[in-house]
Amino acid sequence: MTPNTWTVIEANRVFDGIHRHVRDGVRIVVEGDTIRAIGRPDEITTPTGPDVQFLRTSPTSTLLPGLIDTHIHLTMNGSGVPLPPAAEQNDGVLLMQAVTSARAHLLDPG
Repeated sequence: MTPNTWTVIEANRVFDGIHRHVRDGVRIVVEGDTIRAIGRPDEITTPTGPDVQFLRTSPTSTLLPGLIDTHIHLTMNGSGVPLPPAAEQNDGVLLMQAVTSARAHLLDPG
């Protein structure tokens, strides 16, 4: 997403990590890749214009802004070797694969 591009997300339920409960009927305003506002539509300012894209979540979904998928297997090298043979590697080889994978993810998370 480029700057000055806005996305407005209408969510039936949101858990934002700030409030202790799931909030209903929430709007999330995103500028580029930055969340600018989260709240009920009457609580926040919503941008308008041709650079604004509106999205609506599924009625049965719960949105978790900022949630990062941290489920990765650092010891898997992406070669397609099934898990049992890969798991038979010695700990030193697995450690070096994990270090290499972690470094790659940290330097280029995209």
